[in-house]
Amino acid sequence: MKICPKCEAIFDDSLNYCLQHGTELIDAATYKPELITSSKMSAETVEFQGAASTFQQQPTIPIDYSARTSADSKKTSVWPILVIAGLAVLLIGGGVVGGALYLRSYVVNHPPASPTPRRTTAPTSTATPAASPEPAEKVRIEVADGTTKGTFGEKFARCLVTNVTDKNLQDAGVSLTFYKKDVKVDSRSERLPLKLLRPGEGYPVWVDIGDIKDYDRVVAEQGPFTRPVMWAFAGAPLDLPLTDTALKTEKKTTSYNDRLFQEPYYIVTGVIENTTSKAVHPNIDIVYYDDKSEVVGYASASVGELKPGDKAKFDAQAAASELHGKPTRFETIVTGN
Repeated sequence: MKICPKCEAIFDDSLNYCLQHGTELIDAATYKPELITSSKMSAETVEFQGAASTFQQQPTIPIDYSARTSADSKKTSVWPILVIAGLAVLLIGGGVVGGALYLRSYVVNHPPASPTPRRTTAPTSTATPAASPEPAEKVRIEVADGTTKGTFGEKFARCLVTNVTDKNLQDAGVSLTFYKKDVKVDSRSERLPLKLLRPGEGYPVWVDIGDIKDYDRVVAEQGPFTRPVMWAFAGAPLDLPLTDTALKTEKKTTSYNDRLFQEPYYIVTGVIENTTSKAVHPNIDIVYYDDKSEVVGYASASVGELKPGDKAKFDAQAAASELHGKPTRFETIVTGN
């Protein structure tokens, strides 16, 4: 233990100076009051200079240092405070470092969302409006009452297929579902033979219903193959001139159920010319009409590739057994790419 020779406060051996006066500490075991230096006496004399004339050195009172408790020493020591303060600094510093590392990891793994840009000016009236969705139903289907018989006794349901869009359609067709009360009996589908169905146009399709008999209701829907014309493929309309077109009849021998017989063929002939500046592959569709202007059937012809300025003959023919009436006139529709 160490003692301050001025105030006689007891301190740990780790200290060298008094915490109250700054006086150099001495070993308490060797401390004797009579060893107080003259400099100390001088300081005390200055402190009590008002009574210098009557000052007499007081008798020394022995001090029992063993009576000092460890509590007194702890009361005057700052080491516990320093230790606690150091631990607090370590805890706070560790928390700050840990928090910084967590924040960095969170920012890396959760980048902030891009801020929504503010509109600085009002939208102009020239903005392009959103495109209208394509209608689910591209064609309207109307089914005629009753059935139509073919040359060999086949039964057909006649359906009128009308393009209700503002686009050209290809592979337009119909699907028929036959019901007996609420029970599905059978189904059939057929495509329109024409390569192209223009907006607003309607043409009949004959659906072979075979031996379907026991039904009381027919539900008609557009065929699953109906779609807008794909300009990269055959089906685009071509405005090419046709000349020398004519309808003629010619009898030919055909067979049915292994039996030979003769029937008339209705043949449309003519010449097509490529008046464009690029090669084309035209297809000529023929629509046959009877004397009541009712459509009775179709035929088609192809002439292969035509280079600019080329001309080619064509003939489209349909057997009487393929038609649903006797044609008296025809219409031509040219498509291709």
